[in-house]
Amino acid sequence: MKKINAFKSINENWIQIITGPMFSGKTTEMLQTIKRYSYAGVKAVGFRNSVDTRNIEEFIESRNGYKLKAIKVKNASEILDYVIKHHLKDDTYIVAIDEVQFYDFSIVDVIKQLAKMKFIVICTGLDLDYNGNPFGPMPQLLAIADDVLKLTAVCTVCGGPATKTFFLDNKDTKVNNPIIIGDLNEFEARCNKHFVYKNKKQKHNEIK
Repeated sequence: MKKINAFKSINENWIQIITGPMFSGKTTEMLQTIKRYSYAGVKAVGFRNSVDTRNIEEFIESRNGYKLKAIKVKNASEILDYVIKHHLKDDTYIVAIDEVQFYDFSIVDVIKQLAKMKFIVICTGLDLDYNGNPFGPMPQLLAIADDVLKLTAVCTVCGGPATKTFFLDNKDTKVNNPIIIGDLNEFEARCNKHFVYKNKKQKHNEIK
């Protein structure tokens, strides 16, 4: 049986979504993929949503120090506008979009358009929010992707495979906004056994 190569020819359009909970290495995986392409002379342009304020520098950066220069944008249309304005389709490019769950549903059409323009589009994003619900446009993006890589993290309670992102709501307050910008102090990776759905009104310290 012929093996299917997830890294398609640079002459073909290709959409890859790298997903999973926080702390699963999504950005690291994306930047390592871009590094491998760079050995073949393939250039990359990165985009970050301005809502993500964890890193003030103009980079997509992983926890282990990998970096890619990135353009900050407020909405999905700015990504397409930048690509067209700078004539990137005249060269071979990867379009890398980090934390794609932060965009509204227009990002789906933008990514489809980029693929039609023969770009390799690689996105990272949380598939689920901290309530365990599908996050923003992620269901649609996972559906149109040519390749989906779903990563797991390590559960902070038991050390097992974690597929959920748990919000450490230590004040036991109700938060309705699915977008909360935070890191290790606000979130943990959890397995299914130790993930608490907020609507069950269980406190963090009840989990054994």
